[in-house]
Amino acid sequence: MLELGLRVLAGAASFGTRVDFDLEWPVPLREAYRAWQPAEPSPIVRKLIEARRGSNA
Repeated sequence: MLELGLRVLAGAASFGTRVDFDLEWPVPLREAYRAWQPAEPSPIVRKLIEARRGSNA
């Protein structure tokens, strides 16, 4: 994957060049997302969650 990125960077004709390729992630996206989340939200995230819950009540 790194090699492909370097080849694209070296040969890109212009800014914003995009290359799509098939890559199967080793774990399901939802599982991967939850794995890096801290057990307790940061203070700003906690406030945002509280504000969202308050507006949905």
